[in-house]
Amino acid sequence: MPSFPQLNHRNASGAAVTTGAALTHDRATFLLTAEHATILQMFTEYKRRKYLFSNAQKKSLVQQTCRLLAWHSQVEEQLFYPAARAALHKRGHLIDEALVEHASCNALIAHLDVTPADHPLFEARFKVLADYVALHFAEEEDNLFPLIRALGTLNLNALGDQILALQHALRDEAITNPTH
Repeated sequence: MPSFPQLNHRNASGAAVTTGAALTHDRATFLLTAEHATILQMFTEYKRRKYLFSNAQKKSLVQQTCRLLAWHSQVEEQLFYPAARAALHKRGHLIDEALVEHASCNALIAHLDVTPADHPLFEARFKVLADYVALHFAEEEDNLFPLIRALGTLNLNALGDQILALQHALRDEAITNPTH
């Protein structure tokens, strides 16, 4: 089994980071939280360097960020949310809210996909997407993930293995078929 780093703090974006001790029993939320950190870092990189980037570089980083965000959403919707909904029973509204947040982000991603980097709304759309995503990730990490862990009814390590397999499959598909 791989050794995971001990993390017990908030990352630079303020999002909670799962502790290394929890990883042997909770690979699922560790993987999702790690992906949150990567996506938030991409938003930060854009914000930090947007004045240095050409329009082509801006568009490229936005597309990369949106692609990773779309994959992340697919993993959550296909694997994590159905398992979480079953575990939460009457608190399934948390999953409903997360799905609505995903739909809002997907609408912004669709707009960004067809918006040229020099369009006046390009920056605004990406900024609003970053804000929505940061809020969504914080809600998952501060509310949903701890609740799921506390319930103790899901095998989060096995679910994490499924998440990791799907993450790899999505990336392999992107390498094999880069137009999607």
